[in-house]
Amino acid sequence: MATAGRWDAMSFPGADKTPRKLSPCILKCLKNEFHFDCMTPVQASSIPLFLQNKDVCVEACTGSGKTLAFLIPIFELILRREMPLQSDEVGALVIVPVRELAKQIYDIAETIIPYVNEEIKGREGSVPLQLFLLTGGSKQITDDLERYRKSGANIVIGTPGRIEQLVSQREFNTKELDVLVLDEADRLLDMGFQISLNNILSRIPKQRRTGLFSATQTSRIVDLARAGMRNPVKISIKVEGKEGQSMQKTPQKLENFYSFCEYDNRISQLVRFLNEHKENKIIVYFLTCAQVDYFSKVFKEKKMIESKVYSMHGKIPQEVRQQVHDSFLADGNGILLCTDVAARGLDIPDVDWIVQYDPPQNPDTFIHRVGRTARIGNRGSALLYLSPAQDAYVEFMKVKKVPMNEMELYADAVDLRQDILQCIKSDRSVMDKSITAFVSFLRAYKEHTLTYIFPFNRLDAGRLANGLCLLQLPKKHTLTYIFPFNRLDAGRLANGLCLLQLPKSPEMKILDHSRFRGDDVDTDTIPYPKADQEAKRQRMLAARKKREEMLTQMKKGNKKIKQEDLPAIELRTQKKRKLSTTQAWSKNKEVKEKKEKNREKKKRRVQAKGEDKE
Repeated sequence: MATAGRWDAMSFPGADKTPRKLSPCILKCLKNEFHFDCMTPVQASSIPLFLQNKDVCVEACTGSGKTLAFLIPIFELILRREMPLQSDEVGALVIVPVRELAKQIYDIAETIIPYVNEEIKGREGSVPLQLFLLTGGSKQITDDLERYRKSGANIVIGTPGRIEQLVSQREFNTKELDVLVLDEADRLLDMGFQISLNNILSRIPKQRRTGLFSATQTSRIVDLARAGMRNPVKISIKVEGKEGQSMQKTPQKLENFYSFCEYDNRISQLVRFLNEHKENKIIVYFLTCAQVDYFSKVFKEKKMIESKVYSMHGKIPQEVRQQVHDSFLADGNGILLCTDVAARGLDIPDVDWIVQYDPPQNPDTFIHRVGRTARIGNRGSALLYLSPAQDAYVEFMKVKKVPMNEMELYADAVDLRQDILQCIKSDRSVMDKSITAFVSFLRAYKEHTLTYIFPFNRLDAGRLANGLCLLQLPKKHTLTYIFPFNRLDAGRLANGLCLLQLPKSPEMKILDHSRFRGDDVDTDTIPYPKADQEAKRQRMLAARKKREEMLTQMKKGNKKIKQEDLPAIELRTQKKRKLSTTQAWSKNKEVKEKKEKNREKKKRRVQAKGEDKE
């Protein structure tokens, strides 16, 4: 990482136009805690402007030091206030898209605040500054309000939804707010927080300093800047390309690689790669939560990976996600399987490799994924798996100023299909996870923004199914809306998921499944490992068998058997469906009654007009 001068050499005009430097306590913290003597370009560019009452809109690559670029001005501005903040007065608000990033920024601020409190301790009327972490998920808004009443809050760091809730409370005091920071601003908008942000902006003072920070700038960020900032200064930090090439959007010390690998060979190549780099800390990105669950289960059950395997995605409870994050952070090596929930802002030191098992839906997310390595001047590497038909993605990323080099596949990678099939045949829950991974991948694949590079109707479904070692493709009701295109290669997709059998459904007649290998096994004989779950399944199988026998008797003319005598199967599904039907029926009834009234009114008006003509 290029440097831009020493911290103790930074100067900027003060309120009286005389040059000023950073406070001694800030310099002491930077040296003792962070061991930073020099600034990064984004810090040298944005901090002086922030401290001169300027709004800033910052674009810089991941791992460039953006967090300190807004935390240092926050503490500096609070230190220089004429009237010290009281315990219940919020002086700064930092809004981020995800809880993990909020906790990370909170931890960094928690490192700085003792030095700041030590300096303000002797000032008249001052009280120790209080940090306040505000995220949803694990606590209620009433709990957060109670914490605020007891300890107060001067610097609030949190996610938009919970901050919006708290800002709307009258007792939450933002009258003295000096600084608003939106970190990962593009992600905030992509996740649908526009309304929450607008509500927050409408409830906080207009006279403030605002900073927007992100690795990518979009037109939506420009619109947000116009709405929430006053004449912002745009700062764009570019990275010089290697060997005299043009500018690039990824860190200079990051080596980007790609490999062309079919879906049914990808899991073998991944395992071979992870075991080859067992001494490294590696993050592996998948497209969906179900894929993370499935591969995490298979890796741990069959002990395929020599390193410790962690897993993280958005559907895991917040407390568990935090524990996984902390454990992986503390581990010297290890493998983290995750979705894009871990693609933004998280600073995990010493990550050696980023592996993308699937390309992200949005190409901008690629930059954030690979940005988890090669941070703050360190070296790092990234590998992307692509199907041969997706080769246009490499050229597209070069146009996006993300250069990549090809990496050869391992010639000695062992085919793991039989090992995975053995795991599936012994544990029905693994089979269920494989099918869920298959379905979720198809749904996600349809949402690719680059449809001309990732057309759904050209997806090699057979290889995908084989690679996931599916025993069967999903049933008719699942396939109806997932396979609208007759060019889907269901055979390769099934191979990629390691299916044992293809399903007997009308949809399969329009899908190419010629490459599907499968396995001749009765899937009803595959048990669940948990006794209560298996007992319930056996009851359902017995009910289904009895139902089929009774239906056969009815077809033969047995009038003693009536429709209502047939045993119910899938009781849980029927219960949910009944509740849903009841709710829908009540709503439909209201709509029907309203339509009927409108028809009656229209009919009376027509009759009245006819009588007038007569």
